[in-house]
Amino acid sequence: MPGRMPRFRGPEIHHLLDFSSLAGTPCSTLARILWSSAVTLPVQVFVFRLFVLLADGKAPDETVRLAWRGLLPSLKKLWQVYPAAQFVAYRYLPPALWLPFFQVFGFVMGTYLNVLTRRGTARPAAARK
Repeated sequence: MPGRMPRFRGPEIHHLLDFSSLAGTPCSTLARILWSSAVTLPVQVFVFRLFVLLADGKAPDETVRLAWRGLLPSLKKLWQVYPAAQFVAYRYLPPALWLPFFQVFGFVMGTYLNVLTRRGTARPAAARK
């Protein structure tokens, strides 16, 4: 239809998070944590690593290879901390504070993962010299 603007949606990760909202079930906190750890978190980490490497000026084929190579170490670090942060937020914080809590947590973990990513890409370059 001419003149009709397409409807743009937010990041696809929001749709993955929508599936995790199992409100009304007795184990909704546990279900959210499991869904997020098994599905949402790997997608977020892979996309984060992909764009960090692209911003670093890597070639596209090298970027995908390095993003896959560093995915599991990044996930291991997040799986150690993220479920506990989610539990604290879902159990003890009102929903109005979830956004600032996870933004601060995401900033800290994003900075940490960025340092890990840069160290991981610097080692192979140093080994080639």
